[in-house]
Order: sequence, then structure tokens, then C-alpha cells
Amino acid sequence: MEYIIQTKNLTYSYSKHKKALDNLNINVPKGSIYGFLGPKGAGKSTTMQLLTSTLVNSQGVIDVFGESLFKQVPYVFSKIGSLVESPNLYLHLSAIDNLRCIAKLKEVAESKISEVLELVGLLENGNQKVKQFSLGMKQRLAIAMTLLGDPELLLLDEPVNGLDPSGITYIRKLLIKLNKEKGITIFISSHLLSEIEKMCTHIGIIHKGQLQYEGTMENLSKKAESCSVRVFSKNVKTYENTLKKFNKTIAIIDDEHFIVQLKDREMVPELSKFLIHQNIPLYELKIEDKLEDKFLSLTK
Repeated sequence: MEYIIQTKNLTYSYSKHKKALDNLNINVPKGSIYGFLGPKGAGKSTTMQLLTSTLVNSQGVIDVFGESLFKQVPYVFSKIGSLVESPNLYLHLSAIDNLRCIAKLKEVAESKISEVLELVGLLENGNQKVKQFSLGMKQRLAIAMTLLGDPELLLLDEPVNGLDPSGITYIRKLLIKLNKEKGITIFISSHLLSEIEKMCTHIGIIHKGQLQYEGTMENLSKKAESCSVRVFSKNVKTYENTLKKFNKTIAIIDDEHFIVQLKDREMVPELSKFLIHQNIPLYELKIEDKLEDKFLSLTK
């Protein structure tokens, strides 16, 4: 398998007594959307800053495109688009003028500007001043800046942070489109498991500077394939013995709720049929998020 990013024993300290990263080994396959997931303060932004050479003096190895990052700086950034922390935008300028500044720095033809604006859905807003943009529009403009020069790799640090649900959905669909249609490898950090789960093919989970898990989303889902179901019913305690016949793991919460542990989601219809045949009132079945449980267990 070809990897776009690989780190080996990557270690970084802001002080003698605290390591921000501790022997971090990540492997980002070419063509993947790799979700770098962890709680705030886990080391995600530090990793991003090292990958973009914003921070230096680390220990360990950082390889991109199969070679040492440090040997390729600054030329390698013609193949990389990055958005780390908050985007730097000229609010008094239009979207087009902001992109002109980046195009000049990257020595990219200005004819590319309309192309990237169309990709992020801002073509009609090109002449509008950025100070009039919503937060979601500013984030899309920042992503447009990363796309100038047709990068092979995108590094995005918390790109949906602070956005409303519609803005988050737009960014998610945009990144999936860029990956599938343009073949761009995307390395995206986030603390939002639900978003990583919906868009990423691979995942790395970091906690206190150490990698806790790395693999495909499919494999992580299999690790969390057991299914916890919360059932909303009525007079639950009167049916306790009957419920235990179906599954001994049933835990009664109160007289209107109980939770049952199932082997997998395929057993949910069987549970529904059992409750109906036993004339046990069934108002709602809610599947608990086991993937979230797995994440929480990995990050303690």
C-alpha cells in the first residue's frame, strides 16, 4: 500500500515535563480520507503544525510522498493544501481578491480562481466582500484557497468547528466529492466522532499525544459491532421474567425503560417481533452509539 503521510516515533514537547506527542506513528494511505480523531488537547493541532513545518525541532521521522518532509520544504507545498486553525482572510477584500493573493504566492494562474469558487459553491459570491460572509462561507473560501494549485494532499484542522448543521453537512459533502472526483488524499483532524464516521475511510485516534487506534472505519465499526438497544415501553417491571427469556442481559432502568445488549444490529427486528408477540407495549427502540463507546474507551 502506498502512503502519502507516515510518521515514525514522532515526539514533540512544549516543555521538559510535558510531551504533546509521544512516539506517534501514523500511516495515511493514498486516496483515503483519514480522520485524525481525539479530544481537545490530544495533540491533533501539534501534529498538523509539524506536518506543515509551522513547528520544527521534533524528534522522529515525518515522510510525505515517500520522502522526508524536511528535505522537500518548501517545494513540497506546491502539492499540499493546508488549513490549520482559523483561516487568515482579508475581510475588506472580495473572495476573488483573497484568492488572487494566494494565486500570486503559489504562482498559479488566476483562471483557476473561478474553478475553485465553483467547487466550493461560492462562484456567485466572488465579488462580495468577505466581511459579509457567514462563518460557513468563510470556511468554504478557506478550503478554496487550499485547492489552488491542484494539490494531491489536503491537511485540514477542525474544518467544521463552530459551523451550524447545514454548514457541517456542506463541508462534509464537499470533502467527499473532492476525494472521489479529484482523487485528493485528505487528512482531517476533528473531535467530532459523528462527522469522522460519516466521511472517513480510515481513522487514527489520539489521546494525550499517543496513538490509541489506527485502521479503517470498517474495522473500527466491527470492533464496536455489539449493539445496545434502549426500549421505551410501559409497566416494564411486570414483564421482567418474560423479557429475561429473550435475553438475560436486559437491564430495567425504570417502569418505562429497559436496555438490552444484542450481538449485532441484525437482532433488532427479532427483539421487536418478540415484544409484539408477548404483548409487551413498544413505543420506541433506540440504538445506542457503540462506536462512540469505543472511542470513549480508547480515550479513557
